[in-house]
Amino acid sequence: MGLPPLEYIDCYLDSPSFRDTIALYEKELEENAVHVKSLVKECRHMIQATEEFSKAQHSFATALSNFKFESIGGETEAEKMIMNSLQTFAQLLLTIEDYRHSMLSTISVRLLQNLERFRKEHIQSTKEEKKQFDRSSEKYYQSLEKKLGMSNKKKESALNEHDQHLEIEHAGFRQASFNYVCKLQQVHAMKQYELIEPIIGYISDVSTFLHQAYDNICALKPELRAVQFKVQILRETQLEEQQKQYELKAQVIEWIRHPCKPNLSRTRIVKDVSIYTREYVITGLDPDACNRYSVSSTRKRTAHEERQDK
Repeated sequence: MGLPPLEYIDCYLDSPSFRDTIALYEKELEENAVHVKSLVKECRHMIQATEEFSKAQHSFATALSNFKFESIGGETEAEKMIMNSLQTFAQLLLTIEDYRHSMLSTISVRLLQNLERFRKEHIQSTKEEKKQFDRSSEKYYQSLEKKLGMSNKKKESALNEHDQHLEIEHAGFRQASFNYVCKLQQVHAMKQYELIEPIIGYISDVSTFLHQAYDNICALKPELRAVQFKVQILRETQLEEQQKQYELKAQVIEWIRHPCKPNLSRTRIVKDVSIYTREYVITGLDPDACNRYSVSSTRKRTAHEERQDK
């Protein structure tokens, strides 16, 4: 519905409708003060929480930069790329946090301080004008009641003196009323830009931060895709090799149990093992183990047959 207008002529008449309109303005101002105070409080919490997140992100980036792992055997080109990508990702996070820190510094000035300034300089000053208006109003109406209660039998000089005092109080009340109405109109007009401009600035600061972060991420997209492709290839290769290793392990175990089994070829097993020497080194296979085991078994079988013949 909106607030009714406050006219300066009403300050002179001081009608009940004028007082009712002032009460509406005061109620609206009080609600605005509560909302601004809430905005200031939440803004402080937001800045504090963002600072804590930025510290945690900075610590994570530092840990990521310090993270290193050793390769089995010689370092391949893919592994070197993956290791270097960790440093690149850590630097990206640190750069984004630098942008975030700059954004928070701007928000503290543009949003938080402006909200605080509006609350203290305008809302509080309006309340001070209200106190002056209430004091002047009380003095004037007290003098008016005293005038109406005076007896006509008093001396004319005393009546004239009181009339002059009443006129002075009335003039002071009118001036205080003019000032208060002017301040109410001013603060209700100013809130439409004094409160909105910092919010627009805040959105602009956040937008700038997001664009800066997005531009840096886009600049790294080719490297990100290349590393992602390498990682996917390594994952698929590792899964294939893992399945082959399970099969090879079963063959080795079977060969150890039955080294002279006809369908097991040690040469083929060793050849298969040599395929994985870069990542999986298997040692301890004796080239003459099968022959020694075969000769020993033959001798034992022959001796047993001779004892049976006897």
